[in-house]
Amino acid sequence: MRDNYHRLRPKSNQKLVSLPARPPQPLRLGGMEPSEDMQPGVYRVSCQSAAVEHGRVVIHYQVIDGPHTGTALRQWIATPTSGQISPKSRYAQQCSIALGRSLDASDNVNNPTTIFAGKFFSVEVGFRKTDRPRGGRFSEENALHRKDTDDGLRVHAVLAREEL
Repeated sequence: MRDNYHRLRPKSNQKLVSLPARPPQPLRLGGMEPSEDMQPGVYRVSCQSAAVEHGRVVIHYQVIDGPHTGTALRQWIATPTSGQISPKSRYAQQCSIALGRSLDASDNVNNPTTIFAGKFFSVEVGFRKTDRPRGGRFSEENALHRKDTDDGLRVHAVLAREEL
């Protein structure tokens, strides 16, 4: 019996492969691109998903009212490199609106899906607030017009949580 045990042990040239922690999410269309006639403004949206990716929180929304129903919009919120979220940070403020209360230590800010997904919001939508694609002069007025073909509409701020 002991000989069988030794034959089953991995040899030095064999490698163990770890299994992924969870299966990958199935892909689905998350909405349509904004049309050319969609303008900056306030829109009612539902949050489809949210995740922390490469030092920022990425939140996916879909317009639920009016002629642009079904349009997909994203919001990007930078996260601090220290990993510590200030209660007055933009991310904490957006989380507070989504939760309908101030953040507390039990809220999982590292998993924004638990805070945003499945909820409805009134959001401010606009174009890039800088005059160039990778920076430049920052101005609130820049959000009101398209600067180039790569400048698309995005969510700048969650204004309020909505109930349907």
